[in-house]
Amino acid sequence: MRFQIGKSRLFFVTQDLFDQKIHVANFIFTSCGSICPTMTHNMKIVSDSLGNDQSVVFLSYSVTPWIDSPDVLSIFITNNSITNPNWHFLTGNKTEIYNLVVIQKVCLRGIVVVSLLG
Repeated sequence: MRFQIGKSRLFFVTQDLFDQKIHVANFIFTSCGSICPTMTHNMKIVSDSLGNDQSVVFLSYSVTPWIDSPDVLSIFITNNSITNPNWHFLTGNKTEIYNLVVIQKVCLRGIVVVSLLG
């Protein structure tokens, strides 16, 4: 799968980026005024708490690639003070991104969330 990445650089993403790593992913769009800012804020809390841990990679996929160009994503990254080099904002082919959303929904249906209340 090929995607462009923000943060003032462009390259194609391959499996090597997150192979043998824990990956935390979300789907956003930069013009979102509802849930996306909250998701980004929460991802930033987790990202900042892990520092430069090379075993974790964060992937934020834009679901509006026709709006979220690499330049727009770079501005979004700056405006949200995101500095973790292991957090990548991705944009690319709409069909490929939407296929990932469908795959993600299918995978999430099989997850059991356990909450320990203390």
